[in-house]
Amino acid sequence: MATPPAPGGFLVDFDLTDDEMAFDEEVRGFVDDFIRPNLAQWHNERAIPREYWQELGKRGWLLVHKDGDDWVERPMMELAIMYDRISELSPGAGIAVFANNQLGVYAPYTWGSEHIRDRWIEPASRGDKVISFCNTEPSAGSDVKAIQTQAKLDGDEWVITGRKMYITNAVEADALVVSAVTDPLADDPRQGQTLFIIDPDTPGMKVRGLKKIVWEPASLAFIQLDNVRVPEEQVIGDLHGGFDHTMGTFTNGRIGVAAMTMGTATGALRLAHQRAKRRKIYGTTLWEIRTKRHEFGDMAIIAEAGRLLYRKAAWLRDNGRDFKMAASMAKLYATEKAKELTMWAAYLHGGSGVLEENRIHRYPLDAWASAMGEGAPEVQRLLIARFFDEWIEQF
Repeated sequence: MATPPAPGGFLVDFDLTDDEMAFDEEVRGFVDDFIRPNLAQWHNERAIPREYWQELGKRGWLLVHKDGDDWVERPMMELAIMYDRISELSPGAGIAVFANNQLGVYAPYTWGSEHIRDRWIEPASRGDKVISFCNTEPSAGSDVKAIQTQAKLDGDEWVITGRKMYITNAVEADALVVSAVTDPLADDPRQGQTLFIIDPDTPGMKVRGLKKIVWEPASLAFIQLDNVRVPEEQVIGDLHGGFDHTMGTFTNGRIGVAAMTMGTATGALRLAHQRAKRRKIYGTTLWEIRTKRHEFGDMAIIAEAGRLLYRKAAWLRDNGRDFKMAASMAKLYATEKAKELTMWAAYLHGGSGVLEENRIHRYPLDAWASAMGEGAPEVQRLLIARFFDEWIEQF
């Protein structure tokens, strides 16, 4: 018997489509067959090999791919499913593909010239190039208008000087998307920034890997630019339009961060469930203790709610609807609640949770790190409040 439509004639269906469920199964297989057998080696080497990107490119799972002469962008829902599933096993592998897709590739693909697409995006779509997005600086993170890196026009080249900090994938990147101030006299700093795409071996460019405790085995780097000369053809999008391009990139990326973080939370919850079924205490298992089951129920609600929020935001984006508020809600909820869930899961492991070979200890650190990207929690609350008047009128 067919489900009757909801009032107003619309059928609300919270299931994934058949194609999305099939894609989810493909990703699960990829995680089990390719990532899981290699992950220990990646951690030992503290690096993700190029083969990872090429395997993703071969499957058409990077942000875009070529179909004949046409570019095809992967639906956000499918990308979110992928970030979720990969991050369940390895948040480090998840952040690596997310940062490449939603940050590094997204800006030059969306606003870049045909020259930029041909030179950088096409090989990136095959996994032959990795692109890193470089905005954060030692004194500028969520406050994008506060960046200090300067670009000055000299003939037909821009000369760029500055520093970038905490840049994911920069160590192995084949191209760097760099934000810089191109009009320091602009009345509004937001009207004086520009994005550039730069090869990392350009003279004056130095990339130094940073030691960290989160998102292993993905890389994180500090970048120094000393009078780096960049041709005008490597400007991404509009001159002095870099702030808007950066904010558009971050807004789009919040859905991916939410998905990746809910994958992180689910990975921790799965390990906690396995632990509770095995761990004997006072003649029974942790799972058989009623109060512990209550806790699992609370954590299941967090995981389900977080997944519904990011999937709604992804659906809105894929259907051409305004998704900005939904993306901020999804990102804020996922990153705040994942910290709670992953800490609880680690605590449930007792003393074994501090052992290096027990990967549960990675999840709280990775969930904590997720809160910082694409706008801190305070920024998300401000963005949500900005749309509140319109939002409340829906009810």
